[in-house]
Amino acid sequence: LGDLLRGDRRYWEAIRVYDQAKEGASPEQLARASTGLLETLLQVAEFTRALQEAEYLHGLAPQAPVALALRGDALWATGLFDEAEQVYLDVLAIAPESGAARDGLARSLATKNQYDEALDWALAALDVSPDSAAFHHTLGSIYQLMHRFPESADAFEHYVDLLAAHTGNTEKVSW
Repeated sequence: LGDLLRGDRRYWEAIRVYDQAKEGASPEQLARASTGLLETLLQVAEFTRALQEAEYLHGLAPQAPVALALRGDALWATGLFDEAEQVYLDVLAIAPESGAARDGLARSLATKNQYDEALDWALAALDVSPDSAAFHHTLGSIYQLMHRFPESADAFEHYVDLLAAHTGNTEKVSW
């Protein structure tokens, strides 16, 4: 139910459901609910709670690439860029094909004005996940920082197209 609510962009309802799902859950169910909760908390900018949930999930699944990448996202969202970068590198060491870790590393490098390397990682993320709207957004942001505005516009156009395809004509797409 939490996954369905999150898919419908009913984030606050999903948070309540994920919290309820954790009560009395098996370890596998806990990891699934915690993952969904963390993804949802990041969507609604509840970054402090997201970081707490990331640490909880890390305790449940310390070597799971998806959980680790989400931990990196929570660290990055709270401004802990160096720590996030290390987590993304750790994920890539165990799962080199992780699009989330590649994208996270690209965002992290961009915050340090290492645009060429950030661009390489953003493109690498799209190599493994070309339909990820978020990865196209990262690419557009990096191109923008590099003053490569036509490429930035193209990447953002792909972002909006993919966002519309996945979510329909939402307020976010219209904006």
